[in-house]
Amino acid sequence: MPEFSITSWAALFGPAGMPREILERLNKEFRRRDGTSEVQAAMDKQAFRPESASSPEQLAGLRQEQLESYRRILRAAGVQPD
Repeated sequence: MPEFSITSWAALFGPAGMPREILERLNKEFRRRDGTSEVQAAMDKQAFRPESASSPEQLAGLRQEQLESYRRILRAAGVQPD
């Protein structure tokens, strides 16, 4: 299926309803640490190439896009849940 592609990505998730100020602080600290040479070296060892750090809203959009894409492809292939 040419329209089917799998893209590896990683994210940090927290509990639903997390207060916005905590969410923003975690995102800020994660992005700050993500840019260090130590983290970059660890990602290089795993051949992980991050495009860029994102916001919680960008992550939610990516997650939704992926879910919709998989649903569409599975339905087109006739896959039915048990």
